[in-house]
Amino acid sequence: MKQPAAAVAGWGGPTLVYHRSSMAFDTSRRVAAAHAQLYRQIGPSERGRIAAELSDALRALALAGVRDRHPEYREEQVLEEVLAVFYGRGVDRP
Repeated sequence: MKQPAAAVAGWGGPTLVYHRSSMAFDTSRRVAAAHAQLYRQIGPSERGRIAAELSDALRALALAGVRDRHPEYREEQVLEEVLAVFYGRGVDRP
C-alpha cells in the first residue's frame, strides 16, 4: 500500500501531507508515471478542460447529495448547503 509523503502531528491529530505528484494509495508507480506522461502530452488547454469537467461533476454530485439527504429543501436551501460544504457557513453568495 502506497503511503503519504509524511504524516504531520497537528492540533486535531495527524494530518496527511502528500507530495504534489501523489496518486491514490492503490495506484502503482508505473501507472502513476504513465498518467503523468499523458497529462504532459495533452497540454495545458486540455488539462484545463479536464479540470473544468471535474469541477462541474463535483458540483453536480454535491447538489445531488444535498437533494438526496434533504428532499424537503427548496432549491435556494440546496445551494446554500452546498456553499456551506464547500466554503463554510456564513459566506455570502455573489
